[in-house]
Amino acid sequence: MNTICLPHQVGSYEVCNTPERIDAEYGSFCNSWCRSRILCTGSAASLRRQCRTVRPLVNFSDELHDLRAANERGRLSHAEYLALARSHRFCLVAPGDFVATHKITEAMALGGSGGCIPVFVLARSTPNGHGMLPYTRWLDYCSVAYVVHERTARHDAAVVVRALLAVSAAEAHAKLRALARVRDAFVFRGSSSHGSSAQPPSAAEYILDEACAAARSFSAAFKGKGSPGGGVMDRMDGGSKESSRRVALLWHRGHDLSRCTLGPGTEH
Repeated sequence: MNTICLPHQVGSYEVCNTPERIDAEYGSFCNSWCRSRILCTGSAASLRRQCRTVRPLVNFSDELHDLRAANERGRLSHAEYLALARSHRFCLVAPGDFVATHKITEAMALGGSGGCIPVFVLARSTPNGHGMLPYTRWLDYCSVAYVVHERTARHDAAVVVRALLAVSAAEAHAKLRALARVRDAFVFRGSSSHGSSAQPPSAAEYILDEACAAARSFSAAFKGKGSPGGGVMDRMDGGSKESSRRVALLWHRGHDLSRCTLGPGTEH
């Protein structure tokens, strides 16, 4: 799959709806979307394989108009993107190449400044947000966002849309207030450790605090095990491995996200 014009690729797969076009346009189907003359894929067979992946995920009948409009508008400047995001009530945050994506920080910062409320899509590999959402040791994401499981997002998005449409103004306002309270944890700026003591801590301080808290937990778990003065890896005998496993489970347990999960059988 071509990666040079990734932002515009989804729309270019409208070709998948017409078998004759797959055979005739496999090498050029993305050119009008990418605004370049590149080899889109090497063979009709390759394009058919890609179509089998894309077609179940995209309803081109409903979405093609918006995809074309976005493509014609072109790439937004950073300021235009932020303004557009702030104009919406909710921002969908889906995993990218990795489950931990910078979009999480971006959405939290936007919401904290009065923008959109994050709706996090939890990948199948992180059904509880473990390894995806930061600060789960102390941050209750149900106070600031909604979550939806990947399967629901893929196969029952209408349920999610209906749930979001039913969110009251009071509930949305409460989440925006909560987002404003935690925004500093997601915004990098000059360190508050240097300079005015009145300056609130920023993301750097919060991250360091998380690292220190993790170190204290692991230190307590390994206390009295292994050779004196040895590092964590030096003490990974059978017993300390079990301690490490327990600490990791406790560390990532976080808050119960079922209260704000959008989908069948949930509160929303």
